[in-house]
Amino acid sequence: MNDPSYKKKELDLALLAFSKLIKDYPLSNKKGLAIFMTGSIYQELKQDKKAVAVYEEVIAKYPNLPDLPWDSVFWFLGDYYNRQNDKVRSLYFLSRLVEKAPESPNANMARLAMVDDAVQIGNYNLAQVILEDLAKRKPGADVIPPDELEFKIATLPQYQGHPDESVDKFKAFLNSSHQF
Repeated sequence: MNDPSYKKKELDLALLAFSKLIKDYPLSNKKGLAIFMTGSIYQELKQDKKAVAVYEEVIAKYPNLPDLPWDSVFWFLGDYYNRQNDKVRSLYFLSRLVEKAPESPNANMARLAMVDDAVQIGNYNLAQVILEDLAKRKPGADVIPPDELEFKIATLPQYQGHPDESVDKFKAFLNSSHQF
């Protein structure tokens, strides 16, 4: 059925069912998956802040949960923080996507988004490294055409050898005790 109100009711019922499962079976080995599913439902309901909170909880408490679409989770978080203009967090989650699922369909899109984020925070070296990595990837449907990569690299401002504050800011964020 394509009725949006029907779909919302179905999602609301699913959310209640997963929430009850989490509450009634706190020691279940399926708890992490149930929590993840609530995040997916919030995402489907366009309740992005709630989805972000749930996904960050899953990442923090269940980082090795098998069979989750980690690339989709990290893509959603990277995109969310990009839309919030938090380029450092966006870079963090997109880099986690590339690290956890380097060959996934979202990985090259994440790499390009990381280039844009790096340029926006003034980290041209990081942008160049990512672009050079993209240029070395094997040809395939999801690989960026070489001429597009060369253009992106050619348009980066020249690095002048001065300390790049955004590199330090990004490293500090990665090394912080902030939990996701």
